[in-house]
Formats: sequence, structure tokens, C-alpha cells
Amino acid sequence: MTHVALLGDSVIDNKAYVGDAPDVAQQLRLIAPKEWKVSKQAVDGAVVSGVLRQLSNVPVDATHVVISAGGNDALHYSGVLDAPASSVSDALLRLAKIQDEYRAGYSRMLDMAQRLRLPTAVLKRQGGGSPLSRSRSSTTRSPAKPLNAALTS
Repeated sequence: MTHVALLGDSVIDNKAYVGDAPDVAQQLRLIAPKEWKVSKQAVDGAVVSGVLRQLSNVPVDATHVVISAGGNDALHYSGVLDAPASSVSDALLRLAKIQDEYRAGYSRMLDMAQRLRLPTAVLKRQGGGSPLSRSRSSTTRSPAKPLNAALTS
């Protein structure tokens, strides 16, 4: 039996934002074949490190994984944009440090997802590529490229 595990943040755990309308998990249950199982480990507000914890708790019978992560990390770091800086160099160094921290965490998340050896779709944020697009080998340039698989494959 197909079992889709939904991990990540409010992009998936969106019940608080849709009112009486079906959330992502409910929508998938409505369109998926009746024998499919859908479980939601996603948590509104989760950051990449939280998704790492979710990955360690993927149900043992899961056959597919969907992940949305990164938006809350950006919100967490957004204060740097208003922070005073003594120079342009100082501001750029702060941004570079944040970028490095984010890349490292996102890479750990992708590595952990790959170790599951399950077809996995990583949702990308609209309006930009992955922060890893220049940091990983050519076989994993975009986190979505090696991991995204059709849920029905």
C-alpha cells in the first residue's frame, strides 16, 4: 500500500490558514486512491532542524515523502536586514554566515531524506532556486532534482 508522509512547515501543515477548507493532507486524501495512506508530521512554524526531527520519525510503512522547509528559517534570520552594521563588509559577512548556516542545515536535511531511500519530493519556494544550487555536486545541484519523484512512480 502507498503511504505518503508529509513533512515540513506550514506549507503542508496549513489548517490554520485555510479555515473550513481542506488542508494539504485532506486534499491529498481526497484525490489519492482510497487505499493510499497519508500521514502528516509537518508542523506549522517548523525550521529545517525541526524537519530533521520529523525525518527521524517517518512512519516505517511510508513509501513516499514530501518535504517543505526553509521559509521559517528565512523569517528567523530576517532581523539581520534591519540590524545596524558598521560597514558594508560587516553586513555582507553577517549575511554570508547566515547563508552558510542555512546551507549546512538544508544539506543535512537532504542527506537524511536520501538515506530513507524513498521517493521524495522537496517543495521549492516560489520565486527562487535552492540555496544549495551552487553548493552541491552536479548530481544534486537542486535539492528537488535528485529527490523529486512523482508520487505515483
